[in-house]
Amino acid sequence: MTDERIATGINGLDALLEGGFPSGRNYMISGSAGSGKTILCSQILYNGVYKFSEKGLYVSFEEPVEDILSDLNRFDWKTAPYLADQSLKYMHLPMLKTEYEDNVFQLLSVIMKEVKDHGYQRLVLDSLPALGLVYKDYNLMRKELYLMLHEIRKTGCTTFIITEKASTDLGHTRFGVEDFLAHGLVLLHASHTYRGIEIRKMRGTAHSTDVNRMRIGDGGITIYPGDHPY
Repeated sequence: MTDERIATGINGLDALLEGGFPSGRNYMISGSAGSGKTILCSQILYNGVYKFSEKGLYVSFEEPVEDILSDLNRFDWKTAPYLADQSLKYMHLPMLKTEYEDNVFQLLSVIMKEVKDHGYQRLVLDSLPALGLVYKDYNLMRKELYLMLHEIRKTGCTTFIITEKASTDLGHTRFGVEDFLAHGLVLLHASHTYRGIEIRKMRGTAHSTDVNRMRIGDGGITIYPGDHPY
């Protein structure tokens, strides 16, 4: 078991994880629409290159890169030089493209080549439900997603996979298998009165088990350990 960690650089979050996420592993980031999943993952990538000189790659299977970056422009992040030299990169690999729709491993090969060619150390995949759309067989989906994540781990990247839950769901993720496929599960909570973050599962480290208050401001996300919204 590795003792190495990647710090997120997000105020308050690393304190909940004994200094950061154990490196080189796969983590699920789950929450309902508008809970802050894209912001959280983008901030982890941005802080990686800005604060820790670790390159980051964000792969979107649904939303075009232009739309994601437009939404992120609200924050006072100095992303321009990193996007220009590709030490921070956003890629759009739409699942509805024929070559990916019938073969997710072709998609995997594109991602792995990008990671290896450019030496990315932090990786975001957005999102698992988009990958799941190509499957009609639940058991096949689970098997192939497991194989995909296993192959991605061989790159040495610390990988964050965005998944979803409906605001009315009792479960923590869309398919109910995501937390079995990853080393950790982070839940984002949101309502009209509060935002919160919960480390639901995390192998290899002690961690907070509470829901801690989360706010989104001009600098991005801030976590308030010990401030429990309920």
